[in-house]
Parts: sequence; structure tokens; C-alpha cells
Amino acid sequence: GKTQSRGVQFEIINEFLFPHPHSSLFCHRCILHEQIVEMERREHDKTLYENLSKEDVIQLFNNKFELYAKDHIELLEEIKRLRINYQDDTENIRKLCQYENEVSELQTTMSDLQAQLFQERQLLLKTYLENERLKEVENTFEILCQQVGVDSCDLSVPLSYSEDVKAKFLQIFGRLQDGPNVSVTNVRNEILKVLTEKEKLENKYNQLSNKYSTEVDALLCDQRLSSEEREAERSRQRNRNSYLLERLISARDITVEVMQDYVRLKEHTKSKEMKSFNEKLEMEKYLGKLREQLHSMRDCPESSSDQLISSKSIQGQKLIVSKLKQEIEALKSERNILSSSCETYRMECQKLQTIIKNIESEADSGRESSKKQGQALWKHLKLLQHRYQELDKRRQLDNQGFQQDIRLLRNDLKNIDKNMNKLFCIGDDNSEQLGECQDSSWRECLVSNKTRASKMRIDIRRIRNRLNEIEEQLRQS
Repeated sequence: GKTQSRGVQFEIINEFLFPHPHSSLFCHRCILHEQIVEMERREHDKTLYENLSKEDVIQLFNNKFELYAKDHIELLEEIKRLRINYQDDTENIRKLCQYENEVSELQTTMSDLQAQLFQERQLLLKTYLENERLKEVENTFEILCQQVGVDSCDLSVPLSYSEDVKAKFLQIFGRLQDGPNVSVTNVRNEILKVLTEKEKLENKYNQLSNKYSTEVDALLCDQRLSSEEREAERSRQRNRNSYLLERLISARDITVEVMQDYVRLKEHTKSKEMKSFNEKLEMEKYLGKLREQLHSMRDCPESSSDQLISSKSIQGQKLIVSKLKQEIEALKSERNILSSSCETYRMECQKLQTIIKNIESEADSGRESSKKQGQALWKHLKLLQHRYQELDKRRQLDNQGFQQDIRLLRNDLKNIDKNMNKLFCIGDDNSEQLGECQDSSWRECLVSNKTRASKMRIDIRRIRNRLNEIEEQLRQS
């Protein structure tokens, strides 16, 4: 045995000094060092088992059994702890998915609210432009009344019941007859100004509507892109979580299987060692009996036939002893193989424990990050809820203000319409009286002014219809 071990050592030294050209020297040296350590340990175990007495062997085996029992209990506790951690992880992942779904729903509602706010802002701008346009029409109407010489407050009285106003209009037309050139040119210029301002307002309104429509489309596109990015990020996070969970589950299953195999091997080795130990004790007892018989036979020799029988029995006993020694050597080899397999399993268990620790650290970091994200999302949701409430209040106040403005504008339109009707009534009632004192040019000017006034009246009606539509939209919203 010693010559063989020395030969193996010389082979190892030769391999260490002259490594293979296709292998790295560092890895080769590490492997050789491990082999040398293992061989030394085996030789140490052999010498230790050979030199020990019965009591020491019994004590050693008892210590080993106690260690195996402790390892078995620790492994069972670790399996329980891993099961509890697995349940906690599954619950946390389920809660995280639930929070993600709630956040996605709230984000969709917020996007809808933002779109509604943009639409309401566009309506507000349109109503503001209509209001400005009506104010300009009122100002032009007042300017025309001032140039003609009639107050706008006097025109609010019905003309069928007031003869003073008719007389005043006759005086005004008489004044126009005295200085026709100045008054007609002024009236024409004012009417042209009103028409140009009307065209400018329409162009501005169209430009603003196009501008705000493009802005709203761009904002909706940005919102859609941001929602798609959020969904993609959520899907990536879900895939990562599912991958980590599958990896953790597979690692835990492997650890459980390895631990079960390790426990099974421990029990098997324990039973084999107990069996071999009992057989060894029986053999020692049997050998002790045989020695006693030999001593007794030497002390009191008997006949030759008895000696022959005893020699035959001794030969049979020697054969039995040789067989038992062979069995003991086979059991020792099996024990060595089992101890090496147990060590490999132990190394695998340690590796798997390190993997589990890494996965648990990753899961803890993921839990902390998910908690932080959940807290941030909760704060963000509270802020969004508060903002939505404020926007709702503001929208209600804006709706009330819009309704009041629309009522005032409708009243102003009614007054303007009444005043225009009064002017037309004056022209129809006093056409015969004015016809005697005016020439054909003045009549043509009056007809053209009347047509332009009718166009203005049509515009006022159109504005009124538009205001009615806006009011209906506000009521529906």
C-alpha cells in the first residue's frame, strides 16, 4: 500500500512539473492539490481506524450519528424556512401585480381627464373669441349710432309708441341732407372697417382653432406614446419578475431534492455502518471464543482423532475469517465511496445555499424597490386625486361663468337685434317723407346700408346659434 501511494505521489509530482500543453497550469495545480489533500485525508482515516480501540470506535461512531442527526434537523428547519419564504414571495408578487393594475387604471383615467381638459380649454378659447367679436360688434354699433347722432339707449324704446324718436331721426336725416358728402363717406368707411374687422376676426379664429387642434393632436400623440412606453416597461418588469420567480422555484426544488437525497444517503450510510459495526463485534466475539478454545485445546490435548477434527474446524474457521475480512474490506470501500458521495452532495448543497442566498438578496432588494415604488405611486396618486378635484371645481366654476357670459351675450344680442329692427322700421315708415327731400344717390346709399345691415343681422343670428350650441355642450359636460 505504501509503495502504491508513493508511486501515485511521484506521478502527481511529474504531472505538476510537466503539465499538459492544452491545459492551464493554474487549474491543473488546483486539481492536483485537491487530489493530494484527499489522499492524505484517506490515509489519515485508515490509520485512525486501524489504531483505534473498540471503545474509541464506538465513541467515534456515536459522535458521527449525533452529527448526522443534527444535520438532519437543521436541513428540515431550513426546508420549512424556505417554504415560508416562498409563500411570502408569492404573496408579495401578487400584491405588486395588483398595485400595477390599479396604477394603470388610474393613469388611463388621468389621460381621459387631461383630454377632457384640453377640449374644455379649446371651448373656452372659442367662447372668449366669440365674446370679443360681439364686443367689437357692439362697439361698432355704438360708433355708428354716435355718427348718426342717435344714442343706443334711446333705441331700446319701441318706435311704435315713441314719436319723439321719430322726430329725432327726421332731424338727423335733415342734417345728413345738409352735408351729405361727409356723413356718407364716414358711414361707408365705418361699414368697410366693420367688414374688414369681421374678416380679420374670422381668419384669427380659424388660425387659433387650427393651432389648438394641432396642439391637442400632438398632446394626445405624446400621451399615447407615453402610455405605450409605460406598458412596455410594465411588461418587461413582469417578465423579469416571472423569470426570477421561476429561477427561485427551480433552485428551491433542486435544493429540496438534494437535501432529501443527502438525508437518504445519511440514513443509508448510518444503517450500513451500524450493520458493519454489529458484524465486526460479532466477529470479534466469535474470534475470542475460538482463541479460548485453542488455548484450552493446547492446555489439555486429547486423542489424534480429536486433533484432526480440531484441525479441520480450525481450517474452516480460517476460511470463514478470511471471507469475513474480505467482506470487511468491501464494506470499507463502500464506506469510502459513500463518504466521497456525501462530500460531493455537501458541496452541491453549499453551492445551492449560496445561490439561494443570492436569490433571496435579489428578492429582498426587489421587495424594497417595489415598496419604494408603491409609496411613490401612492403619493403621486394622492396628488393626482387632489389635482383632479381642484380641476373639477375649476371646471364647474368655469361652466357657471360661461353660462352667465352666454346669458349676458344673448341679452346683448337681443338688444342689438331690437335696435336693428327699430332702424329698419324707421327706414320703412319714413321712406315717403325722406323721398321728397333726398335724391336718388342718397336712396342708393340707404339701400346699400340696409343690405349691409341685413348681413350684419345674419351674422348676429349665426353668432346666437353658435352660443346656443356652446351652451348645450356645457350643459352636457
